[in-house]
Amino acid sequence: MKASEFYTGLVAEMYDALVSYRAPVAFYAELIQKGGEPALEIGCGTGHPLLDLVEQGLEVHGLDSSADMLAQCKAKAQARGLDVALHQQEMQSFALPTRYRTIFFAGASFMLLPDVQDARLTLERIHYHLQPGGQAVIPLYVPPRLSEAKNATDQWLTRESLRPSDGALLRLSERYRYDWPSQLRIAALRYEVIADGAIVQAVERPWLLRWYSRDEFARLLRSAGFQIDIVLGDNGKPVPDDAPAFTFISRRPA
Repeated sequence: MKASEFYTGLVAEMYDALVSYRAPVAFYAELIQKGGEPALEIGCGTGHPLLDLVEQGLEVHGLDSSADMLAQCKAKAQARGLDVALHQQEMQSFALPTRYRTIFFAGASFMLLPDVQDARLTLERIHYHLQPGGQAVIPLYVPPRLSEAKNATDQWLTRESLRPSDGALLRLSERYRYDWPSQLRIAALRYEVIADGAIVQAVERPWLLRWYSRDEFARLLRSAGFQIDIVLGDNGKPVPDDAPAFTFISRRPA
């Protein structure tokens, strides 16, 4: 299932309430300040950290394949009095009139591409849209190396939140397994809205993440014409080769 199809309807509505990761705004602000503007966030979703970066005075545009997620982002921007350029396109085929100094993912959205050919196409589009000397920032992780891997069973794991508007219980349940030969984390996600003890809305969708070893992704970057500057953690410091999560800072040669 494409991200444009996954992040729709109830899934998009519940995203902010139950998202498990929030990108560190200061980390990306510093990278953009060093690498230059304008910047483009791919997979900007409902607007984090995009809107915070724009509020700091940085010129950052947003790209996402989901109309429902972008609608929320636009509404938030208007509520905060922010003018943000947003584009609805898929990452593996996006075509914009602007050339950027910085193109970044604020999370592992690149891993939503289960097909390696789509990954190559995405890197080619990023390379094309960068100004000479411009930087690409791509965070990745290897799910089986994380502590969560021990929970990969047939049992549903859940997290919950209350909806502020009416107090309804929002529940996200997940179960997953690993396809090692294909390097895929295969999950089923169930989204539910519960009011007065009864499920009033529910949807279940498949969710795939394709992981890469650090060496494998480095080869993909180089084959797309990038030079690799450094590999960092969220703390902005270099990470060891066996780190479960890492962020590639790469550059289109000048």
